[in-house]
Amino acid sequence: MGSVLVGTAGVDITPPRGIELAGYAFAVRPAEDVHDPLSATVLAVRAGDRALALVGLDVVAVGSDFLAAVRRTLPYDVTVIACASHTHSGATLQRFPFDSRFYGIVDDAYLTSVAERIGTAIDEALARALPARIGVGCGRVTTVAANRRQSDGQIDPDLGVIRVEDVDGRLLVLLLNYACHPTVLHADNRAASADFPGAVRQRLRTSLGDVPILWTTGAAGDQSTRYTRRAATFDEVDRLGSVLAEEALRIIPAIQTHPLEFLAVRAGVAHLPARALPAVGDIQTALDRAMRDLRAVRGGPVSTERAAENQVFGYQQALTYARHGFPPAIKAKLWAVALNTIHLIGLPVEPFVEIGLAIKARCRQPCWVLGYTNEMIGYVPTAAAYADGGYEVGAAVVGPEAEEILVNESCALLATLEAQTP
Repeated sequence: MGSVLVGTAGVDITPPRGIELAGYAFAVRPAEDVHDPLSATVLAVRAGDRALALVGLDVVAVGSDFLAAVRRTLPYDVTVIACASHTHSGATLQRFPFDSRFYGIVDDAYLTSVAERIGTAIDEALARALPARIGVGCGRVTTVAANRRQSDGQIDPDLGVIRVEDVDGRLLVLLLNYACHPTVLHADNRAASADFPGAVRQRLRTSLGDVPILWTTGAAGDQSTRYTRRAATFDEVDRLGSVLAEEALRIIPAIQTHPLEFLAVRAGVAHLPARALPAVGDIQTALDRAMRDLRAVRGGPVSTERAAENQVFGYQQALTYARHGFPPAIKAKLWAVALNTIHLIGLPVEPFVEIGLAIKARCRQPCWVLGYTNEMIGYVPTAAAYADGGYEVGAAVVGPEAEEILVNESCALLATLEAQTP
């Protein structure tokens, strides 16, 4: 392969006041204020006539309408992989089926504006692309993410950091990856915020200067700060963000970089069987029971109340599905990327943490799992989780077979890269 060139750019995507903050199921939350800026960061890579744009952006999710709008702004072919941070104090760029409020409602003007700004940023990043060096490091953080279904359950403590610099060693961009919902702030928050990924970026820039930082969220379907946060406040956002930033700052100086000489991109599809739903009456009975359970714990520990709320939300969404139905199989579009020997797999789902760990364990090269990419379809729980039910299972459109299929298809796609990586 010929020379591989890298460029970066960033844009502000802070939503205007009045736009709906999304992510908390069925909550109507118009933004009344802005606490901190929400942004999008582009890492553009060009190798010959092939171009890739990795985009990290502070929104709940992105969908096909948004991606099509971005592509319409570009006069040339480029693969766009958009990685939503999944902050629940930002807007959504994905239209959910049935006009459901599950992820919130899309504001068309905001979608168009963000698409145009990101298209411009991709164009600028490619225009100033230059030869680069790249390296990867991995830290360990056990005090931010927790398993929200079980306080002592499985987590993925890896904090991945990719360092990209120019040939003279000047830092061009950092990519970070961590498996945790950015949901320190709860549904009563009415101020737009990037949540803890924004605090990570701010702390790193204080130490490193105004360097672009592209945040990606890993296999965080059952991962959040429910059992690690001390409060649902902006001070707590800063505290947890600082924990992650300090670990990143510890490992960044030790990352060894090498000339970026290889780029490969592969697309794939995982056909995930749809979930078999109980009868509407059975779901309604379960929802009524969950509502009683929620009333019983109101005013108690916040983590207990939040878990009970999630049960209600899951049954509410399952009831929506049961009334409308969905296709027998759901297509999940996968993207695999190799940057030298660093491999990324983009999944358009909220995968449970065990799924991400299984994919990483089977990859022979350093591998990141990027959740919440491109055309998001929702949760993919583990097969075992279906017996326990709960919010994520109730909200899932796929069945228990999806775990194995998604892992196998992801690993097969990554294997095609491993076979080609020098």
